[in-house]
Amino acid sequence: MLRQRDEALSLNERPWNLVYGCQPVSDACKSCVAHERLARFHVNAGRSLQASARHQPVVVQAALTEPASWLTPQQVTVAPLADLFQPRVPAAFITQVIQVIADHPQHFFHVTTRYQRRMRELLGHAQLPDNLSLGIAAEDAASYAERVPYLFDVPAVWRHVVLEPLLGAVNVESVELPTRDILWPLEGIVQQYLGLDGDGRPQWMPKSDPLRRYEPLDWVLLGGERGSAPRPTHPEWARRVRDACRDRQVPFFFRGWGDSVITRKPDLDDPQLVIVSIDGSRRGRGAGSAINHLSVADSDVYFTRLLQGDEPIQFYLDGQRYREAPDFGRRHARLRLVDVSPLARQLVERIEQGEAPSGPTTQEYIQSDGGLRKKSIAGDKRRPRRSHTPSFKAQIAVAALQGEASVADLSQRFDVHRNQITQWRAQLLERASELFDGLPEKPGRGRR
Repeated sequence: MLRQRDEALSLNERPWNLVYGCQPVSDACKSCVAHERLARFHVNAGRSLQASARHQPVVVQAALTEPASWLTPQQVTVAPLADLFQPRVPAAFITQVIQVIADHPQHFFHVTTRYQRRMRELLGHAQLPDNLSLGIAAEDAASYAERVPYLFDVPAVWRHVVLEPLLGAVNVESVELPTRDILWPLEGIVQQYLGLDGDGRPQWMPKSDPLRRYEPLDWVLLGGERGSAPRPTHPEWARRVRDACRDRQVPFFFRGWGDSVITRKPDLDDPQLVIVSIDGSRRGRGAGSAINHLSVADSDVYFTRLLQGDEPIQFYLDGQRYREAPDFGRRHARLRLVDVSPLARQLVERIEQGEAPSGPTTQEYIQSDGGLRKKSIAGDKRRPRRSHTPSFKAQIAVAALQGEASVADLSQRFDVHRNQITQWRAQLLERASELFDGLPEKPGRGRR
């Protein structure tokens, strides 16, 4: 089971080793098993691993045919001993991998990366299959805040986060973006920053009126560090993540403490003893100190090396195992543009049912995957000035409210001035309730 942890997220996935070896990207890579497995790969191939090739990934082209040979549906971890999006993996190969995933919908694939920029560069505008979950790995608050926004820039149907090895406290609930807008990953919304009030205090729009809306994170996994000198995870960090996921009903999976284990009766002569404080500081001979120390705060926790035969105890957090996972057999569609609010949904429902003035329908502008496009219409010639139908204006206003496409993007795609779009959006917010005055509630069509 411990060997399998290197190649699976929840210990149930099948490894698909397309790439061996990885370039270190952060302090979390210090004890990564990828380097050891790369050396083993070269040995099995009858050659030694040169020092210059220590971080040179090896792409296994023949592995692309493996999913076709699996006779039963599988949960699959893609390139668990490497990072598929590292710079030295060719973009053409990554495209092949995504195509193979799309060609085998009976299997479900998980891809996790620390190279979030390249992931967005290659997949930011791709049509991704619904049997693929994309995720980022983070080790502390800084790496989480840097990487998770990129995950929401990619049109993935499923998204996950792996906090392993967790080396510091992480607030998984919110991330402040460079614009000072706030991303709430567990809720799938972006809260708009308004500026400073008269007293110089920052102000944001209510979360009930988000700037953007996404599908929230589907899965959060957390684990400690493995290796010869593991840096233990403080239990309070894990509890905070667990509690946040529980509050937002996001599945939480605890992958264990790594190669350390909590000890209630520390041996001050133990050469592997580490005392972890909630602020992230570590002391003790196991952390490089000359001597072991007693704890200095009630929140300090003692760790020692995991002994052979004691493996099961490392999977418990506060006496309980957390092995929650999404139902990946459920294929959920991405949010459509009209899902920004109940009012917007009802507005577009009426347009689709023919209860609004005639004009372009919603389906001319909304794809099944939630993207925007305008269908080509024979004889459609743009003119300097046009008279837009009310339905067309509603389309653009709803799209602007959703925020999946910027006002500038909408302006370019539909040849409408940005100021005009902003005006339509404001008019929709001000007058949308008038549309439903005097209309009886239809049976079975309450709020979703």
